[in-house]
Amino acid sequence: ELRYGVTPRLLIGLGYNYRSYFGGGMDGFIQGFHDLFNIEQQGRDEVPRNQSQMTFYDSAGNVVIDRRSASSLQNGGISFFGKYILHNGNRLWPAISISGTVKYWTNLADDIDIDDPIDFGLSLGLSKRWTDRWYTYFSGAFTYHVENEFLGLKFEDTIFSAVLGLEWRWRPTLSFIVQYLAIEGAVDGNFGQLSDPSQEMTMGLKWKFVDTSVLELGVIENMINHDNSPDFGLHVMVTHQF
Repeated sequence: ELRYGVTPRLLIGLGYNYRSYFGGGMDGFIQGFHDLFNIEQQGRDEVPRNQSQMTFYDSAGNVVIDRRSASSLQNGGISFFGKYILHNGNRLWPAISISGTVKYWTNLADDIDIDDPIDFGLSLGLSKRWTDRWYTYFSGAFTYHVENEFLGLKFEDTIFSAVLGLEWRWRPTLSFIVQYLAIEGAVDGNFGQLSDPSQEMTMGLKWKFVDTSVLELGVIENMINHDNSPDFGLHVMVTHQF
């Protein structure tokens, strides 16, 4: 992503995102993590490691889709976004901002063919500084997806999500963060836990290792609903200010 501050209140940006899917590269690490904290493996140790498989059955129990590779899910796109600060915040009120994004898909997953592959989203952000060390953040977002069918499944046209974060600034250049993310169920109708909201917890840090650059490190865990979101993840990001 490249971002540019047009004014102290207005920011615009351009970004490119590409998602590459492959099977099971972290199986051993995840199993070791579960063993360390005495968490059930839920069948992970009963199958070979580092595989991917997607199997769909019809109402009679016949296999209608059976894919052994996750690479068919790969996708990417260009995003245009903007953010405007409505209120800078004071002792009583939080800082308030509104953001918008338009995304044009340059690469789509297999079996998707649409004429106008454009999604868009809107979000409202709140942030509050309570003391010199403690901060809270909140963001509520709405996303519209132009394509809502894939592999025989029908997805919701619109998805709502919310993020709540707590930051403790240990040093001027180092902060520790705990973040909770909830996303509305994506699959339309009654499709088990895939139609339920996914909920993830992220714990990590932000380190300003030089005056113009910030490193983010985080560990992601789905602590509430275990069957509709990534079991475990690592977040690494570097931001540089020109």
